[in-house]
Amino acid sequence: MTKNRNECAAEETASIGTKPSDMIAYGMKLQGLAVILLLSICSAIGQDKPGSTFSGASVRDVGVCAGNSASFMTEKQVDDLVSEMLDRIGTKNRYIIVSCRDVDNCQATLFKGKPYILYNPEFLGAVRKLNFSTADIPATEKDWETLTILAHELGHHVNNHLMNPLPDATQREMELEADETAGFMMYLMGAALPLAQQAYRSLSEKGTYLHPGRQQRIEALERGYLSAKTKYPRYNQSNADIKRAIDEAVLKYDQKAYKEAYAIFTRDDLREDAKVQYHIGRMYYFGHVVKQDLEEAYKWFRKSADQGYAIAQNNVGWMYVTGESGRKDYSEAMGWLRKAADQGLDISQRNIGELYRDGEGVARNDTEALKWFQKAADQGEPGGQVYLGQMYKHGKGCAKDEGLAVAWFRKAAEKGYPQGITELAMMYFQGLGVTRDQAMAFRLFEKAALQGYTMSMIQVGVCYHDGTGIARDDLKAMEWFRKAAMLEDPKAAAYVGYMYQSGFGVAKDPTEAVRWYRVSADKGDDVGQNYLAFAYRNGLGVAKDPEQAVRLSRLSAEQGNIFAQADLGYMYEMGEGVAKDLSAAVKWYRMSSDGGNTWAKEQLTRMGHK
Repeated sequence: MTKNRNECAAEETASIGTKPSDMIAYGMKLQGLAVILLLSICSAIGQDKPGSTFSGASVRDVGVCAGNSASFMTEKQVDDLVSEMLDRIGTKNRYIIVSCRDVDNCQATLFKGKPYILYNPEFLGAVRKLNFSTADIPATEKDWETLTILAHELGHHVNNHLMNPLPDATQREMELEADETAGFMMYLMGAALPLAQQAYRSLSEKGTYLHPGRQQRIEALERGYLSAKTKYPRYNQSNADIKRAIDEAVLKYDQKAYKEAYAIFTRDDLREDAKVQYHIGRMYYFGHVVKQDLEEAYKWFRKSADQGYAIAQNNVGWMYVTGESGRKDYSEAMGWLRKAADQGLDISQRNIGELYRDGEGVARNDTEALKWFQKAADQGEPGGQVYLGQMYKHGKGCAKDEGLAVAWFRKAAEKGYPQGITELAMMYFQGLGVTRDQAMAFRLFEKAALQGYTMSMIQVGVCYHDGTGIARDDLKAMEWFRKAAMLEDPKAAAYVGYMYQSGFGVAKDPTEAVRWYRVSADKGDDVGQNYLAFAYRNGLGVAKDPEQAVRLSRLSAEQGNIFAQADLGYMYEMGEGVAKDLSAAVKWYRMSSDGGNTWAKEQLTRMGHK
């Protein structure tokens, strides 16, 4: 990913989303939401009109149980379960829950105008395994059979079978309607269809006078289940089960077990989760398991970002910066980055700072850049700390303060952040903000180099080649340059070429040098372009070609390479590979001199310019 700005170590647990308030309304004739308050803990009985049980046995009209006993389970435990289930549909539990051994299973009734739920503690012993608030009870271990029976009884209330049934509806038809409602509810509670059907296995194959046969009832339950699945594809597991599955997938992703992670992420019941969508996007972006596909990655990041997932918003924003979204659009980019930054995402705050610092899509503004880097740095984001240190080092958007720069570089370095380690090493190397200590600088460069940070790998090579902070050793220098070059660092490739050109740590080989220079120059590196230009000027490992030398020197000089600027000035002065032009020569000499090249300054003096 360009500049690696789409990745962030901080991630947040994704929420599952809001609950639909109309889950039960799937084509059945409902008479209001109040009946939903009986969810799963009742059999079909009114105040003075007994109904029938799941299997067909009569229910006694006991009113409120006079001798209620909570010997098996307290009312609060059942009440908590009812409340949890009601929360799934966005309503509150308004029932008085009491234990009663005088009921066969459970009943809902009215007493003196107040709603009660009576339950037999022995029948509801399995409620303990129906506690969906308990995250350590897996979905497969819950007592779905008991829940199906209770959901069926609720079906009679939902469809108002006791108080106001459909005209001419038979008892058998009402039982099937209750089964269909039970199927709908079981899906919403997270039961797999085979688990929801367990309760029907012991029923009569032929049925009874009032109850249809087993197969008819199983089919009715399945209709309701599939109806719910069509309407609410995300709600076939409890939040705890979904969270557990997502956490497992993220862990496997972090362990680089991408195939296993992908298998979980792409489950139908997880694909709508924002965190899952973000990770699927990453898999397409980096080509983990699936073929790398930036368009597909953007699609998944956007799905997640639209749900407000901050790191996905950052990624969408940066893909608009790089054009990886399909087009460059700085307005869109800034909009998405700000959404993430407003949620406190440090990497987005840093990215906004970079846009202001570099003038990408916005007017360059060092003060704004400093502000955003400060926000990220204050949260401990090491990239923000490095960039903030650089601003203080060079006095951009603030007064120059090398001591403060060192302090911020050190914070990033203490986190093991290789760029922070390298920047701190440079301060010791140059004696800026700290006492100059090249041995310390070498140790820091080496520490970052061992992490594979190519800039430090090159610096270690330079230290070995120059004997700075360590005894000179061109073999080791060449070893480090080559290691960095193998990681496709273009500047390292240029230095490998230089070692071949000069015969340091390796047999001199101008042709091999040119090959490495070309690798570097073709990637746009200013050092490689300058070295290759030198080879063309002098016919070293390649035929002399002054025009090519001018072209390559210009490319390098325009990137600020002070040595290429001086060479280009000389070629204009001498008319070498280009028409002689003294004013152009002076211009390039001056640019090189202003950058600190003393030889270019001497040429200006020689030509009568200060």
